[in-house]
Amino acid sequence: MTNEELLVAMSNMMDQRLDEKLEPLKKDMSEVKDRVTNIELNIENDIRPGIITLCDAYGTQFDRYSISIESHEKMKTDIEVLKSIVSRHFDLLPEERCAIGQ
Repeated sequence: MTNEELLVAMSNMMDQRLDEKLEPLKKDMSEVKDRVTNIELNIENDIRPGIITLCDAYGTQFDRYSISIESHEKMKTDIEVLKSIVSRHFDLLPEERCAIGQ
């Protein structure tokens, strides 16, 4: 066997061994790709729509609460005004207070 034939034989053996070593890595990489694809599909089909639904519901609730807070603040202001008016009227009518029993 000549040196060239030996080199070719060694090269073929190394290629074969390298292919044998790479085969499990290729299989693992294929499994990882499949898992990533499944994760992407899960995110796209299940998680993302759920998040969008939650955001929409939150926005609706936020709007309702904002309106309710504004209404509550207006009522507080109105009550304060009514209290001051009642207090002034109560002070202006002392004879009525006596009739009530105070």
